[in-house]
Amino acid sequence: MILQLGRICALLALFADGASADPDPASDAFLERLRQTQTDLATVRPITRGPKSHWFGYYDKFQFDPTERFVLGMEADFDHRSPTRGDVIKIGMIDIEDDDRWTELGESRAWCWQQGCMLQWRPGAEDEILWNDRNGAKLVCHILNVKTNEKRTVQHAVYHVSPDGRWGLGLDFVRLGEMDRGYGYWGPPDPNRGVLAPDDSTIYLVDLETGQRRELISAAAVARILYS
Repeated sequence: MILQLGRICALLALFADGASADPDPASDAFLERLRQTQTDLATVRPITRGPKSHWFGYYDKFQFDPTERFVLGMEADFDHRSPTRGDVIKIGMIDIEDDDRWTELGESRAWCWQQGCMLQWRPGAEDEILWNDRNGAKLVCHILNVKTNEKRTVQHAVYHVSPDGRWGLGLDFVRLGEMDRGYGYWGPPDPNRGVLAPDDSTIYLVDLETGQRRELISAAAVARILYS
């Protein structure tokens, strides 16, 4: 849904202000101020249609393209249960200036309800999106130009992207899926199950242009900092 939270907050502030200045919320002055404020409120409407379910995650990702015409979303054919290893979602784009037309762009096998598949418009690029996927046992990140349909795959999943769109920060999504199943990905089993602080479970940096990866810190190193 499209919603302008700033204006909603302004309306709430009006209620708070009205309550202090005029204790009677049914007074003519208060109702007139409310009517004036309502004329400035954004229109709220759904932009996807059933019977399948649509959503977007995570909250700190770019859902709208720079023109604010195209909106990214994910589509699932089930609700009310956790995803399993075989569940696949569709990746799509909604044109809010063309009857909310849905264009399918891809799919993902690496996702969760809370954070989706890290789908987002790539910062600094007008026509590129990126999202995580699973290719066999390997977690990867796809980068797609929605105009040319040119797609390339970085061989490492990403959690966050730098403001210039060049760098991706990633972590051990398989380990996260074992330790916090609402946030990680179902997929291959964690090879370090039973190991409290693995040396090879890391936070890493990925160059989204070259695909090169650099390890930053391991779970074992963090544990040594915390408990030394």
